[in-house]
Amino acid sequence: MRRAFAAAVAVLPLLGAAVVRGAAAQDASPTPPAVAGASPSPITAAPAASPKPKASPQPAAAPAATRLKAADVPSPEAVPTRRPKAVGPKPTRAARRPARRRTPTAAPVPLPRLVRRDLGISFVSPAGYKAVPADRLGAGLAYACTGPNDGGVAATVHLLVQPAPPGEVPPGFAATLAEKLEAAFPPAAELRVVSQGETRVAGVRAAVLSAALSVRGRRLRNCQTTFSRGGRRYLFTFTASEDAFGDRVKAFFGLVESVRWTE
Repeated sequence: MRRAFAAAVAVLPLLGAAVVRGAAAQDASPTPPAVAGASPSPITAAPAASPKPKASPQPAAAPAATRLKAADVPSPEAVPTRRPKAVGPKPTRAARRPARRRTPTAAPVPLPRLVRRDLGISFVSPAGYKAVPADRLGAGLAYACTGPNDGGVAATVHLLVQPAPPGEVPPGFAATLAEKLEAAFPPAAELRVVSQGETRVAGVRAAVLSAALSVRGRRLRNCQTTFSRGGRRYLFTFTASEDAFGDRVKAFFGLVESVRWTE
């Protein structure tokens, strides 16, 4: 009897704990409806699991901005542009560029060549020079012509032809020519030899002399060219004012260069 009582007393705490747990569960869950013919028995329902909250979608990360280099960006000039094609027939070259009319230039009229077969020579007188009539030529002169007048002094060309030994003029003949020229003028002429030398005329040796002098108070310049061929000695002289000599003497050089032989 005492053992049974002790056992019952030992079970009481366990029973109380169970009753407490059942009461707590009954208060938390609803009581099911009674079933006819069934003895009421306490039914404890397991607590329903609460739904887990769904994770909200995270916004997608924006792509990182990339820096463009100047070389990667095409410039407007580098982009080729096409021109619209012209509508209509293709223009010809004549329509593109009008033809230019060329004015024909007149060929220079050659100066007449003076042929002196009696002297075995021919040459071309300077342009604008007028020949002196034969009846007005000085003694020993074969030809003369006059050109522009500068300060009362007309540019003048003379040709003197004399017999001479066969062959050409000897080398250094310009010095002999200078001596003869100085002897022909008085000291008042103040003759001064400027230059002397040699050249070739129509294939033969020629002596050249240039001098300055004063005649009747006027300063003059004189140029002489002499050469020999076929037993004749030809002496061309040119005289002009000292101021205009540099321009006028070019016409004289052209005359000398035009000399040709007729035999």
